[in-house]
Amino acid sequence: MLIASTKVIQEYINNREFDEKLDVSTVRNDLTIEFNTDFNGPITTGIFLKIVAEYNCEKFKEKRNRWYTSFLENKQATK
Repeated sequence: MLIASTKVIQEYINNREFDEKLDVSTVRNDLTIEFNTDFNGPITTGIFLKIVAEYNCEKFKEKRNRWYTSFLENKQATK
């Protein structure tokens, strides 16, 4: 039985194409094959996948806010 960590799931997601759609069963099956195990823990995979998704969402929001703040500062400086 494989209990994939958040780091493993993050690396799996980062190695996929940007527009590729994934579901939890695909992630579980791919990780099971990659680590040569019989099966993958569905509960832990779902929990860790949610943690990774929330982390990436927060990271995206921070980048967007930094970009928007610098955009506004540049716009005010040019006035």
